[in-house]
This record gives sequence, structure tokens and C-alpha cells, in this order.
Amino acid sequence: DSAQGEIVWMLDYLQTSDETLKTLKLAASHLKKGGLLFLSTRSGTGMDIRTLKDRAQIYPYEHVFLPSIAGLRELISSAGMSVLEWSTPGQMDVGYVKSQAEYLPDSEYFVRSLIRNANPADLGEFQRFLQRVGLSSHARMIARKV
Repeated sequence: DSAQGEIVWMLDYLQTSDETLKTLKLAASHLKKGGLLFLSTRSGTGMDIRTLKDRAQIYPYEHVFLPSIAGLRELISSAGMSVLEWSTPGQMDVGYVKSQAEYLPDSEYFVRSLIRNANPADLGEFQRFLQRVGLSSHARMIARKV
């Protein structure tokens, strides 16, 4: 089909969709076999969201879908694509938590101590750790139509 292409970009869109599987299937329908989907979205399993809970910087209507990485992988598979690469390259998790430190739940002893006592270089290293292990709340994936 000449209307199908090699690449579909879906940057910071999926988090606004209340029909995510339908949206991903539509994206896949615009791809030729082997075509690539480049996707970025906010993830609900990021450190800032899990730590701040109801104080996290999540805006209604803008963030109606906050998938886990595992959930997003499953949806992509259900839409007829396979994940080639994923990362959580976010840079704001520690900053968001630091800006809301006064609202941290009492149970967050470790994070309270980290935010209060660590120097900026150590906080930067902690953010890089979150990126490396998939715990930042900004997710990025590349998928191929199978």
C-alpha cells in the first residue's frame, strides 16, 4: 500500500490517549512491514511519580495514560510490533522530587535524606542511575512492525 511508510513518530502523544491499543494499532497500520515506530511518553513507574504520588507533576487531560515499561512493551506487541530498543532518558525526576521535598511522605526516608544531604553532583549521578536502570518517568521506545 503506497500510503504506508517507513517511520511513524509518536512523541509525547500516547500519554494523552484514552484508547492506547487502538492508537498503537493505527500507528502500525501506517507502517510497512519492517517500518519503525519512534515513541516517547511519560511512564507511571518513574521514581518521581512513585515517590511523590498525588503530588507528582501529572496534569489531567495531558496525562491520562501512564504506562509501566512492561505494560507499554505488551501494548506494542499487541499492536503487531516488536520493541527493538527502549530507555528512560528523563532528566527531571530528581528535580521534581526536590522541588516537592516538603510534601514527601514520611515513609520516604531514603529519598528525604538523599534530597536533603546530597550535593548537586551526587543528585546528578542519582538521576543518571535512574536513567540507566529504567526508573525515570520519561520513556522512549523504538518498535518495528512485524
